[in-house]
Order: sequence, then C-alpha cells, then structure tokens
Amino acid sequence: MKKYFKYLLLLIVLFLFGCGKSMTPRSAVDEFFSKYIKLDDAIVDQLNSYVKAEGLTEEQEEVYKKVLRREYTNLEYDIVSEETNGDETIVNVKVKVFDLYKAQKEAMEYYKNNPKMFKSNDEFMDYKLDKMSTITDKHEYDMVLTVVKDNDGYRVKQLNNSDLEKIHGMYNYEE
Repeated sequence: MKKYFKYLLLLIVLFLFGCGKSMTPRSAVDEFFSKYIKLDDAIVDQLNSYVKAEGLTEEQEEVYKKVLRREYTNLEYDIVSEETNGDETIVNVKVKVFDLYKAQKEAMEYYKNNPKMFKSNDEFMDYKLDKMSTITDKHEYDMVLTVVKDNDGYRVKQLNNSDLEKIHGMYNYEE
C-alpha cells in the first residue's frame, strides 16, 4: 500500500504544480492546500485510480477512499512566515492532519502481538482501515515550502516525499 501511495502523491503533486496563476507566494500556498481541502476533481480522480490499484476488495476500496477524503478535507494549515529572495520565497507552514501514521503503526503492533486474530490479509486490512477511519488524533508538522515566480505567477515548487507524507498524515515522525 505504501509503495503505491508514493505514486499517488507524485501524480497529485504534478497536477497541483501545473495549475493556477497565483498572484502572491501566500496565494500559491493557499491554492495548493485548497485543492486538497476542496477535493478538486483531479485529486479525486487520481485518488480513485490509486486506490483501485491497491488490490483491495470493493468494500475496502470505498473505506480507503473515505479515509483519504476525510484526511484531505480536514487538513489544517497555518502560514507562519515568508521570506522572499528574488523570484523565490520560502514559506514556513504548520500542517495539522489526522495521524494516519499512528493508526497504521498501532494496527501493525496489534497484528504482531495477536497474529491469530486474523485469518487472512483481508481481515487485517479491514482492521487497519477501521483504525485509519476512526482515528481522531491529529499531528502537526512543520514544513518549508518553496514558492517560485514564473511567467504565470507564483507556484509551489515540487515537494519531497517526506513533506508529501506529512500532508497525508503518514510521515514517520519517530525517526
């Protein structure tokens, strides 16, 4: 699941960076996060393709889609500071999301301690998705976004995998 998640993130990021004509670095960051929060059609399409490729049952696919839509629509962010140097602006952001990393970790720990509770991988996946669906704990991450000015206005530069995992609540913050 994690391997395909990175591909989904890459597709979403490529879409996000190619769109829009933001007038300021701040508006570029707002536009970037609003595409997640508002469940932009392209993001939903990519999310659906990603989930379909996971090899889940139809019911699990629907649950997983709900998990990710819930994550996106409940994403909170706060622009802490901006520092412009020429055509590039460094924007410090605090992002607060459901702690899907914790939910997945707890599911794996439970599985390791109780392997006989699950008769199949599908049963474990149901359990894991349930943990992800019901988690209410949130985690806050610090992110540094680079916003660049080009002919079309301002845009957020492509994020690294760690920052993408932070947006999606799956970043391993214990390392």
